[in-house]
Amino acid sequence: MKRRMLSFVIYFLVLFIGGLIINAIFKHHLDVLTAFSVALGVALGLYSFPKLMKK
Repeated sequence: MKRRMLSFVIYFLVLFIGGLIINAIFKHHLDVLTAFSVALGVALGLYSFPKLMKK
């Protein structure tokens, strides 16, 4: 369980920072809320997918 939580945190941080970088490159302002919500949704999906496949 601890390893899965660590992978969730790593996925979230990578996706959040990547989203901020993409926003900084292609837009004139940082949209932090969009980067946060996308990173949270994708990280939760990647976290819960193996659990759902076992059922």
